[in-house]
Amino acid sequence: MAGVLSWYRGLARPMRWLVWLVVGVVAYFGVIEPMLDRYNKYRNLGDVNLADLERYEGARDLIKRSGDVALLGVAQFGGVEAPGDSVARPLAFDKVVSDILKKHGIAGETITTRTVPLTGSSPLVKKAAANNERIDRITKVLEFQVDPERLVDVLADLEQSPLVTTISNVQVRQVEVRGQPQRAVNASITVETWVRVKKEKPR
Repeated sequence: MAGVLSWYRGLARPMRWLVWLVVGVVAYFGVIEPMLDRYNKYRNLGDVNLADLERYEGARDLIKRSGDVALLGVAQFGGVEAPGDSVARPLAFDKVVSDILKKHGIAGETITTRTVPLTGSSPLVKKAAANNERIDRITKVLEFQVDPERLVDVLADLEQSPLVTTISNVQVRQVEVRGQPQRAVNASITVETWVRVKKEKPR
């Protein structure tokens, strides 16, 4: 160390400044610049996190409103059961529909039932396929004659039933007798429940 100091003191003033310049450059590139790079890295990461927080804050009201709308929909139209067992669900569905029609004094109705697979690329279809299942739509077309007030009550009860996945079609035609319109209407309502069906393994 003493030898270095002796060497430094023996240098002319311009050479001493040159030595300090070299030391400063080495210190900057060896110590200060890596620290600045690290600082900038964390500052940029902080900016990203701040932007995420700002986006969440902006979307919070939208999320809350969407949740409120969903709760209102459940309150007004009732909840919906997930697709059920392919044996038990159709029996329960038959009973629900029959009980609602009976409750409102509907008689002489015609009911046509058919089963069709749910198609498309919705998340429900994809999830069922991943479990080696498919989703079947059991549809019932209910046709009967009724006054408008009771028709509204029937529709409301069907909407409120968790086993009614959807009411996919409603048609109403006014009844005429000898060309004269009557108060009663002919109603055709298509209701559905969905079931899970296990796919057969290929042989």
